[in-house]
Amino acid sequence: MHLKTLTGGKNKEKAHQELVDETPVVFLFFKTGCPACEAARPAWNKFSEEMEDDPHRIVEIEEEAIPEMMMSNIRAFPTYVQYANKVGKHHVGSLTNANDIYKKLRITRK
Repeated sequence: MHLKTLTGGKNKEKAHQELVDETPVVFLFFKTGCPACEAARPAWNKFSEEMEDDPHRIVEIEEEAIPEMMMSNIRAFPTYVQYANKVGKHHVGSLTNANDIYKKLRITRK
């Protein structure tokens, strides 16, 4: 799957649709200008490229596009969340190595 990026308040409805879709997904919730988010960007980009042939959707949602109902669950940026089979795994904090993203979200490499 290709990486989908949603930014700005006008994309809250699209972000909501991504959040309620029950197909496997990995989210990155980030904030523009956040030093920890910027430090994590190279690892996230590598992870996203490696996951291109995986059945998970890969979606990054910028703070302004996060729907209100989800925003209360975000405690810090960046936050990584993986949902599959109605089970979620998450990690709060910057991950600067793609291998750590796989490990923290318990995703098996293909």
